[in-house]
Amino acid sequence: VVSDEDRRQQYYARMLSECQSMERLVGDLLLLSKMQNPDFLVEKEPVTLQQIFHDLRRSADVIAAEKNIEIVVNQPEKPCTMMADYVRLRQMFVVIVDNAIKFSDEYGTVEVTLQAQHGGIAVGISNFGPAIPMEERKRIFHKFYQTDRSHATEGNGVGLVIVRQVVELHGGTV
Repeated sequence: VVSDEDRRQQYYARMLSECQSMERLVGDLLLLSKMQNPDFLVEKEPVTLQQIFHDLRRSADVIAAEKNIEIVVNQPEKPCTMMADYVRLRQMFVVIVDNAIKFSDEYGTVEVTLQAQHGGIAVGISNFGPAIPMEERKRIFHKFYQTDRSHATEGNGVGLVIVRQVVELHGGTV
């Protein structure tokens, strides 16, 4: 029994944080399970990637500002349009940009590049933080795998699995 009100509030805050982490994990696993079902269909419509990144920047800029990170988007003037599920693509890019920010050094840059390429669209998202070691790169898309344990409390190791699944559902590669 804790009688000190400050300590009680600390425990409550910790319990809330743990519950929110568990809620995110369960939600991510449910989504991944749905997407891995062979009957799962993405609802495709014409989507402009520039619009996705415009919308994404509004939320990403807030997270990036906490670490003084600049997000730079390089894109052609001509719209990069494809048949896609807007919600899934946006979700996928949120995961990638969030990871790029999380693993960037303070006062760094996250760079997003869009370009038409070989009848398709190539998207590159780069940061200039610590590189993923070569021997770990093949495993980053495995469920629950995390390369940097210092960030373990900030993720659950499912985000990049969802990214790969979304890309594959759209006929792309990552």
